[in-house]
Formats: sequence, C-alpha cells, structure tokens
Amino acid sequence: MNLDLSSFAFGTYLNSGTGTPSWGTALGQSQPAYKFTYPGAEVILIGMVYCSVPLDRVSLPLGKGGRIYRASELDECQIASLFRKVYINGSRINYPFIMVLVKEDSASHPGRKSIKYSDKITYDDNGEHFSNAEFISQARNVLGLKEEACWFVYSIEVYNQDELHMSAVVVDKDNSIEYENSSERRDAWLDLIEAEEGTDVPKKDFLRESIYPLQQIYFGAPGTGKSYEINRLTDGKEVIRTTFHPDSDYSTFVGAYKPTSVEIPVRDVTGKVIIENGQKVTENRIVYEFVEQAFLQAYTKAWKAYANAESGTRPTEQYLVIEEINRGNCAQIFGDLFQLLDRNLYGFSDYPITADKDMKKQLAKAFKDLTIADASRINGIYKKDVVSQVLSGEILLLPDNLFIWATMNTSDQSLFPIDSAFKRRWDWKYIPISEGRTETGEKLGWRIKVSGNEYDWCQFMNKINHEIGEITKSEDKKIGYFFCKAEDGIINAETFVGKVIFYLWNDVFKDQDVANIFNDGDNELKFSDFYDATAEGKTKIKEDKIEVFLKNLGIEPISSQDSKSKDTDGNDEEIADEIAQRQRKESLISIQIPNYPIIYTKESTVVDSFVKALTTIGIENILPIVDKLKYQRLKCPVISTQKYQTIENGDSGYSYCQAGSLFIIKGCKTYTYIRILEDLNEMLNVGLTLETR
Repeated sequence: MNLDLSSFAFGTYLNSGTGTPSWGTALGQSQPAYKFTYPGAEVILIGMVYCSVPLDRVSLPLGKGGRIYRASELDECQIASLFRKVYINGSRINYPFIMVLVKEDSASHPGRKSIKYSDKITYDDNGEHFSNAEFISQARNVLGLKEEACWFVYSIEVYNQDELHMSAVVVDKDNSIEYENSSERRDAWLDLIEAEEGTDVPKKDFLRESIYPLQQIYFGAPGTGKSYEINRLTDGKEVIRTTFHPDSDYSTFVGAYKPTSVEIPVRDVTGKVIIENGQKVTENRIVYEFVEQAFLQAYTKAWKAYANAESGTRPTEQYLVIEEINRGNCAQIFGDLFQLLDRNLYGFSDYPITADKDMKKQLAKAFKDLTIADASRINGIYKKDVVSQVLSGEILLLPDNLFIWATMNTSDQSLFPIDSAFKRRWDWKYIPISEGRTETGEKLGWRIKVSGNEYDWCQFMNKINHEIGEITKSEDKKIGYFFCKAEDGIINAETFVGKVIFYLWNDVFKDQDVANIFNDGDNELKFSDFYDATAEGKTKIKEDKIEVFLKNLGIEPISSQDSKSKDTDGNDEEIADEIAQRQRKESLISIQIPNYPIIYTKESTVVDSFVKALTTIGIENILPIVDKLKYQRLKCPVISTQKYQTIENGDSGYSYCQAGSLFIIKGCKTYTYIRILEDLNEMLNVGLTLETR
C-alpha cells in the first residue's frame, strides 16, 4: 500500500513551508462513508489485527499541540499494532514498529480512517519499552545513513500476517535536501521512485511466491498426523528427511570427515602397478573424506536447482524435513547455521555466514562449473556479488527454494527446551486432535477389537483425553487419532496394550492417582494384569482386562450400540435399551442450541423437550436426513414422515406426537432421544450441547 508521499520522510526541508512529516495515511477519501479504497489496505488491516496489542499500552500524539495520550483514552483509536518482524528494502530491522488505526473525529473529516505511525508513538508493557523514534534510528543504521540523510518510505506491505515490509528511497545518504516547495519535492521523489522500481534491485515481481512458510514447525500431541501433513504437502517434491535425537550434533546434521574404504591398485617397489592374469591387483584402504549429511545435501541440491533453472523462472523447491526436532539439542546441532534462519523479503538468508576451510573445499567441489542464470537478481538483493561467493564455498546463504520443516511432539518438549531466539525464526503450526479422515473427508472409523467385540477408537480417544486433561491438567500428554496403527481399520488387542496402555501407564499416569480408570473391582488394574503366559510359556494378552478398562471409561461395544437400530422385535430392543441404560446411566437435564433459549427438561417431559429441540433445529433441516437416523421401535423408525400401524394400534405401549411434518414415537428411553440428538448434531453441525447426568 502506498503511503502519502511525505508522511514518513527524513532530512528534507522546504523554503515555503515546514516540510514536517504528517505521520499518517488515510485509507479512503470519499465522503461521507470514507470506505477503505486504498489498494492493499485490507491486507495491512489484517496484519494490524493479527499483531494488535492492548490500547492502554500504546501512547501517541493526536491533534494539534503535540500532547501525548494513551490510545485507550481516545475514542478515535481503533487498533494498536506492534510489528516485531520489520524489513526495509528487504533488510531486517531488529526492532519493532508501532502503528495505530484511527477513526477521525474532526469537523472536516468525520469518520475517516487513517493509519498513524508518528515517531513519538511508544509501547510499554512489563518492562518492555519500544518507540518509533528508536526504530527510525535502527533503520538508519541498517541502511548505512547518517543522521542528516534525506530518505523516505513510500510503501508498506504485510506478508504472512506478521511481517511488515517497507519500501524506501535514499535521496542522499549523508546530507539533508532542501526543496523550494512541496510540489518540487513531490515531482523529484516520484521520479526517484520510478527509477528505483526500474532498476535491477528486486521488487514485487521477484518476491517469493510460495504460500508456505520457509521455516515451519508442526507441533501437537503424539499421533495427530504431523508427519502425515508434511508428507501430503510435499508429495512429488524433492525431500531430504532426518530425525533429531539426543546424540545428534553439528557433524551428523551438516557433515564431517569420516573414514571410508576405497579400492586402489597395488604397486611394486618401483612404483609400477602389479598385473596378474591380465588384471590389476587392488586392495582396500581406509581414507578420510568429507561426507555431507542432511543439511548440506539439501543445501547443495537447492542451489543446483537454481543452476538448472532458466533466468526469470522459479527453481525446483527443495525440502529439508526434521522429525522430532526437540529431541535434539538445537543450539548444538545448528551451531552457526542459526544465523542463516533469518530470511529476508525475498526468501534468502539475511545474514550469510563464512564457511570453514573443510566446508569451503566440499562446497567448491559440489558447485564446480555451476552457473546461476538469475545471479544478477540475487546479487541485487545484497548489492554485491554473493552468488560467486556461494559457488566458491566462501559463504553459506540459504536460497529461497530451500524449505526447512520440522515436527515436534508437545509431550516431548522437556527433552531439550528450544530457546526463544530459535523459536522466533520459525512459523509454528498447531495440529489439533481430531477424528481421522480420508483424503476425500470421509471418517476412517477405526475400531478396537477385543474378545470379539469392537469399540469405537475415536470415542476412546475423546474419553481418555478428557481424563488426561482432568488428571494431569495438561494438554501435552493427550493422544491423537494416529497414535497407533490400524490394519484394515482394526486396532488389535496386542497393539492396544503394547502402544496405548503402556503409554498411559508408564508415561501419562505414572505418578497420578488413577484408581477410577485402572481398577478391577476392589483391586488396582496394573499394567502386568493385561498379560498372561500360556502353557508353552508364550505371552498372551488378557483381553477381558481391556474390556474392564474400557468399561471404566464408560465405553460400550459398537455391537451393543448398533443393536438398537437392528430390525428386531420389541423385546430385543428393550433388552438392548436396558443394557445401554446400565452402561450409561444418564438423565437429560437441558438442551442448548446457539442463539436460542436453553431447553430445560424439568419444565416438561423428556419427549416434549426433544420435540422442542427438533423444532429449534428446524424441521426443514431434518427432513433430508430423516431416513439416515437408525433408531427404531418395533421395526418402526423413531422419527419418520408417516405413522405406522404397529405403533398406532396402542397395544405396544408406544404412541406418536408430531413436530411439523415429522412424527416422533413417544415412550422411548431417555438414552434413545439423547443419541438421536447427538447424531443430528453431528450430521447438521448445529453446535448443540446436552447436559446429562
């Protein structure tokens, strides 16, 4: 978004007028609504919301007189934002910048929205103090300007919602400039902007186009599908994968000299090669060679991709994937490579590092005879010839086609804590716990098979995660849908005990009181209780103990759940209902649907509350899916668009009530109505909440 031309300018004076910056840009000038009309304003506003801070922590001058106010004291102040990632002409400024969105309350421009960025704006919070005046000083140093230099910022952009990028023109890096009037200055500066945009210095046409972050850590509970997500996104791409562990270090990640065996000819005392039966005699000898590890392999492949790309075209993307990044000591493993993780606007390292002697020799060998067609563009970013230094191995510099992605289990974060400086150089993507689905969005429907019965794996996951949260007061130890593997959708007893029970017993609940989960009547259900030995001395899973464990969590077999929907006679249905009632003794207290009054069952019968809930959800919404509802009584659906004589004759003990064009069987167990509401909530996603007891 272009700024008002002289609103963010320094070292400039006018013979007629003061030349003082206005320190703001209006986002729309059309009265009376003052809607956002500046191109790119919406992206700036999204970034400001993402980087917003409380108004009472920001101070700024507003109006004439120069008085400083807390932003929270002024009705005009809408949003205050602190951008911690700021770049000018692609160079990182290691200091935050503050902007405030203001809705003017003046007689001349009532309601006009403007972005303010005065040098007198400050931010204070818990010992942190930042000011735009100090930012300007830091920016001047990065650009290599004297305090009197004449320069101005003419455009700002926001990338990835939290990166603020400024485009600036340096008029004179040493001295201030005086103009006759604002028109003369305006014409001169517009020419400079046009000239700047027309040079070889990279501008918007050369910005990194990928929608994915260059450095990203996928984190979450074990089994949430972090590696799966990376595999999905990098399918068909160039990928090099490594795994960190406590013994990982710089040499195992980057490269080092290692002994290798080579075959060489045997020579006699005169130095001649010995020939026997027409063949050279050879022997194996141990020599030391530099062996590239994952980082250097990905690094060299990324630059070779640049060498294979034509000028102006994008090179092939290269991915370096680090599994379990926090299981290794990142400071030790990355070493000085840490500096390379600061990327500029164009995706290249902000700060190249010097290669040591051994690495320089290896890189020069790897890049021998390579040429980069896009060298002038890359060199333009740094205003010097960095490409030749890269190809000669003198420096290391990450190119914009090298992506470094990693996974991290939150349950393992105590192994090697990652310091905040390292964290800031990565984007973080949380993978939540959710039900597993196929590529087309269909539920996987995994089941636990025990003693011939099948249990819903997703239901177990939700139940045990609730217990983990309640008992440990932590999200770290919860399990994801892919915590263990299923074969043809079935998790067998051995896998369940060996993976899940073992993890819960030895890791999650090791020092916790979990008598309500791990109990077998009057006795504690210990991990060893899940195993037995056969007459032949082989290990055997005691599946009945798994059933006890699942019952303690209130999980019933799917076969028992499904029996309510089978086409059976009334007695079988009642028996199934009684079993369900014993396994889940619930009464319905209330039904809550967003934006509607709570339906309390104590004010009416359960079936009346059920009918009221159906009406609130919307009969028109239920009609298209009514045939998918599985619950029946006497072979008749509990909800239908017609009455059935079996129910109507009155001998069954059931009867009908009506909700619009739907007929509902009265007299079912409370549990049945609860399950129907749960199914409707899942099918229609209405946000329904049931309070049961």
